[in-house]
Amino acid sequence: MLRNVLIISDGGLVLFSKEFFNTVSQPRLVGSLLTAILEFSTNNVGAPVSYLEFSTIAVSICSSKGPEDAKLMLERPSTASSGSASPAPPHLSRHKSEFHNPVERHETPSATPKQTPRRSGGGSLICALFHDVEDGPELGRLIAVELLSSFRRQFGASLAKVGGGTPHINLNDFEPFHATIPVVLQGLVAPVLEGLMRVNGIKMSLLLSDDSRILHCTADGVDGLGLGANLEALSNLSEDAMGAYNDVFRSAVISGRGSTRLHIFRLPYAQATLVVQSCRSTRPRDFLKPVAETVRMCVKLFKLMDNLNLLTDM
Repeated sequence: MLRNVLIISDGGLVLFSKEFFNTVSQPRLVGSLLTAILEFSTNNVGAPVSYLEFSTIAVSICSSKGPEDAKLMLERPSTASSGSASPAPPHLSRHKSEFHNPVERHETPSATPKQTPRRSGGGSLICALFHDVEDGPELGRLIAVELLSSFRRQFGASLAKVGGGTPHINLNDFEPFHATIPVVLQGLVAPVLEGLMRVNGIKMSLLLSDDSRILHCTADGVDGLGLGANLEALSNLSEDAMGAYNDVFRSAVISGRGSTRLHIFRLPYAQATLVVQSCRSTRPRDFLKPVAETVRMCVKLFKLMDNLNLLTDM
């Protein structure tokens, strides 16, 4: 369960704050504390803190200047929802210069000190996401990274003022991000499935709702209606077979004469089915673990969206 999200400048100024459920009291007071912790860890161990865990609350921290974050952003390709002619949402597109642009230093012939060109889009930003420990660091980091990326894209002009040290910053400029957060959360399935495509032996993955809508697919040209009808028939047959043993249908593997096999998973909370296509020439033990992790992540995402009443809008 999400509690709070903070977007903080590198100077400790809280630019944006959003409260969810069981919120942390006075979260804005932790802005300067978090920046101090990040600076201390970077100076002493060479990397910023990314996760803090307490008895029931965890804090996932993402900094836009961290090389680990830059690598994560670069590995995530731009995607568009299957069956839609609209471009990919901004938070699914990544570019290296947006998250880690090494500063070029220019020597001047005079005695003037070295000048550091200012990076467009403002200075470094920090996203601190307060959530339950049960959510885990992977889900917390995924949400924090996507929120920070979307925030930078949406408010580039206003962030330039922050980076320029403008003394008068109107925090109301960032209030429209409240309406952006649900869109970002609903789009988190895409980077999860796209990440699975980097696993050796995985050819395609898609998430299909019970009403045959493709929520996301890593390949083009998939017939959602036809696939949905076949999956419904398969699910009904599997439910009958498992019901004879007082059990329920959760997953199945279909292998034919061709070079691929299908892995089918029913997702609780989602009213959806995850379908993964793999190569028969690849040993299942080489990819079943990341597939299982993807299933768990999708279940967590849909449980989160169910708690936030976002499933009906997908």
